[in-house]
Amino acid sequence: MNHPYDHLDGEKFWRVSVSEKGPGAPFLGIWAPKFEINRETKLISAGSCFAQHVGAWLLENGYAWLPSRLTADAAGFSFALGNIYTPAALVQWLRAALGEMDLAGTAHVEDDVHYDLLRPSVFPGGVASADAFQAARRAALAEMLSQIKQSDVFIFTLGLTEAWLDDNHLVYPVCPGTIAGRYDPARHRFKNFAYPEILEDVLEVRSLLHRVNPDLRIILTVSPVPLTATASREHVLVATTHSKAVLRAVAGHLNETLDDVDYFPSYELINAPGERERFFADNLRSVTRVGVDYVLEHFSAALQATPAVSIERTRPDRFVAGDAFCDEEQLDRGSLGTDGVTTGVLLLGDSHMGNLSEAFDAHGIAHAGGRTMDGTSWVEGRFARDDDHYLTLHDPIEAARWRTLMRAFADQAAPSGSSDRPIVFTNVGLHTHLSIDRCWSWIERNHDVQGAISHDHLVDFLTREFDPHLKLLEHLSKDFQVIVVTDPPLQALFELTRNHVHAFDWYESGYGKLATALGCTYFSARAWLGSSPETVEKYRRHIIDEVGNEDWFHGNELYYRDLARELAARFLGVERMP
Repeated sequence: MNHPYDHLDGEKFWRVSVSEKGPGAPFLGIWAPKFEINRETKLISAGSCFAQHVGAWLLENGYAWLPSRLTADAAGFSFALGNIYTPAALVQWLRAALGEMDLAGTAHVEDDVHYDLLRPSVFPGGVASADAFQAARRAALAEMLSQIKQSDVFIFTLGLTEAWLDDNHLVYPVCPGTIAGRYDPARHRFKNFAYPEILEDVLEVRSLLHRVNPDLRIILTVSPVPLTATASREHVLVATTHSKAVLRAVAGHLNETLDDVDYFPSYELINAPGERERFFADNLRSVTRVGVDYVLEHFSAALQATPAVSIERTRPDRFVAGDAFCDEEQLDRGSLGTDGVTTGVLLLGDSHMGNLSEAFDAHGIAHAGGRTMDGTSWVEGRFARDDDHYLTLHDPIEAARWRTLMRAFADQAAPSGSSDRPIVFTNVGLHTHLSIDRCWSWIERNHDVQGAISHDHLVDFLTREFDPHLKLLEHLSKDFQVIVVTDPPLQALFELTRNHVHAFDWYESGYGKLATALGCTYFSARAWLGSSPETVEKYRRHIIDEVGNEDWFHGNELYYRDLARELAARFLGVERMP
């Protein structure tokens, strides 16, 4: 008997397209774009935290995505406005850019520093005057209009339904007082936007965009990132599900009813059964680089796009890794805690420094810091140098915790040459599981390489691509004794990397020479241990992910404990512990 389900394609059936799909295999036919997008299509994007990944990926993969040019702290966004979590906040920015809304009263002034409460992640250190504050706001709004006018497609990632409003009904990205400013219960109130309000706001966004650019088309996505916390009465899991359901329902309705609005299923791809565990970091909130690539490769494939650049590699298979293995350290403990700030020992870096922090704890070595960001964030430069706090981090929560830590630790800074200067252990700028492959790719794009890649090629790459990292080391070395610690020398243990040990040694040595020239001390874990399989086998971390990849770039607990013991003996005057 014939019925409507007789001749449907496999993608319409759960068993065929979901339950029987292998891990990591694509969801065929999950998105059919409404309008043509190619490498020349001018794209802009904005939205919640996940939107930063969208913009960065599009640019990296050769699309004509337009980034903000105003500040490095706008990385991943087309507007220098930071995270825009709700449609209401975007309506607010658009009306302000069109001169129809006054955003006065959203600066917090403390010690003559002006903090922008509507975009705390853009200038986390604030600006020096009211004039500078207003000039930065005007520039951001003018750039916003310019970006919209010259673009073909706007990708907006819907993030939250929850927000905080003041008594003038202005919408804030976060509750005042959490990052900057002060919370005033008489002025600030919690708001959880309902479906009709979200729908009305997105329609208003569309109307305002079309007043600037009538031909602009819109792609909506829903961020897969859960709420960090909820101010509603619900459990955070229930609040997250409610928020995402409302946003997804609005996006679905507009996709079905408007020809110029499309929906791309990033939320579904990350949260699909059988995939979710691969795509979230250990905190079950942050989407890993593996997840970002998986989502946006579906985007690219649906457009039938060709690779942006095809480079004939002069080396064997890639051994670049993402942050899927990186352990998310607790922000209030080994990562950015303030315990031990009077000890004069600070750890600054990625997950290796987080693991070293735990080893210092195990040995009873007082210290502060640890994993400041993951390796990808460091390599992609999601920070800026700051004269007062040495660096500011793009993530507003991490930035606030770092400022708190440095206010206490920086008081111990001593002049260069002093024998009792505080010590900073760091691996900033190394992150070899990511940076070596990036180094090769950059050299192949910018040099006519014949045969071996020279030391001069490496220096050229480092001074151009890692200039902010090197300047940070130079800045720190003026006030602290900076010890640059290389990553574990375990490459000889793994099939993927054992033929490239020389490349890791080459990269580490080159970076070490530059760091030493800037006044830092270079500690080579390879020189300390060697890299022969017989020597380092005991330090292997026996972890394999869901698709069979080994963790070849972290050491195990014994490695970090032995490293902590060695560093303490060499640099902290601690007698060698058993």
